[in-house]
Amino acid sequence: MNIDREKLVFWRRWFHMHPETAGQEKNTAAFIARELSEMGFTVHENIAGYGLMAELNGTGGEKCVALRADMDALPIEEQNRHDYLSMNPGAMHACGHDAHMAVLLGVASLLVQEPPAGTVKFIFQPSEEKPPGGAQFLIAAGVLKNPQVDAVLGFHVSPSYPVGTVAIKDGVIMAIADDFTLTIKGKGGHGAVPHLAADPIMVAAQVIQGLQHIISRQVDPTEPALLSLGTIHGGTTQNIIPEEVVLTGTIRSIHQSVREQIIVSLKRTLTGITSAWGADYVLDYVHGYPPVVNSPQAAQVIRDVVAGMPGLELVPMDKPLMIGEDFSYYGMAVPAAYFFLGCGSEEKHFSLHHNRFDIEEDCLPLGTMLMTAAVRKILQK
Repeated sequence: MNIDREKLVFWRRWFHMHPETAGQEKNTAAFIARELSEMGFTVHENIAGYGLMAELNGTGGEKCVALRADMDALPIEEQNRHDYLSMNPGAMHACGHDAHMAVLLGVASLLVQEPPAGTVKFIFQPSEEKPPGGAQFLIAAGVLKNPQVDAVLGFHVSPSYPVGTVAIKDGVIMAIADDFTLTIKGKGGHGAVPHLAADPIMVAAQVIQGLQHIISRQVDPTEPALLSLGTIHGGTTQNIIPEEVVLTGTIRSIHQSVREQIIVSLKRTLTGITSAWGADYVLDYVHGYPPVVNSPQAAQVIRDVVAGMPGLELVPMDKPLMIGEDFSYYGMAVPAAYFFLGCGSEEKHFSLHHNRFDIEEDCLPLGTMLMTAAVRKILQK
């Protein structure tokens, strides 16, 4: 396969320099549509927002494979020093979606030159980063039908793995990811007379400890689960007890039964603590994405391709990652395989969602080769 590395890097850096956050991917979609059109594709645009899809009808064959890349950036101010910095203030491709789009364009450019025996759908999806996401709306719009998709493939670059490595596992590979906003409502007052108030800061302190006890003392320790708080806000000055304190956090689990157990325990804990202090609470709980579940058959295709491809090797992956992804909805509709493509090095080691995240661009041709070969293998079966 003749892979144009310079083109892959150009695409990736253009996306990196022009990030658009969830639901705002207008220019990103327009750029992708132009590139696909120049390759000869007919592009279906504005699907469930700024989603788009191109279809390649190969040389005979009844099978159909879909490939998906997410398009949205994060609301982060980039702090890197390279010459392809984000040009959009407050937006950054800190989760590698720029690489995902570049690889998918690379696969399209290869397959259009030598069409496989079957149909390939290239799906570019908006709004992965922000629930309810974009996947379920694209599916509802019919991207997996006419023709019916037999398998869908997706991937995520990961700085946790070095360039040249691939990680994948059967079954659950990524977790259920829920978010919540908790408002603790007390009674404000002067700091000199706390007995006349219901101090929401003190209540919040008790709540923070109580919430961690849910995971450590109420959930089966063999079950993967976590509860992390991300923000806490309350008060305006040093001698005024505020009316309320607002906390936000995330809850991750693998099984629906554990998720439900945590929600019940969360409400019971909040009711007990706030009532004991003469306070109250409002819980805004957002049910996030279901777990990403790999079909063993589809995952094996990825393993087989990696095993026979120079420059790539499989690394062990025994446990799911506790991060969420709305690729899960594709896997609920058709057999799916989702893998992690190593993009890290000693220099490019910052984590996903970090303001200095970057990738080793040698991962781009490797990802392109892998996805292209996987498509051909599935369609030939």
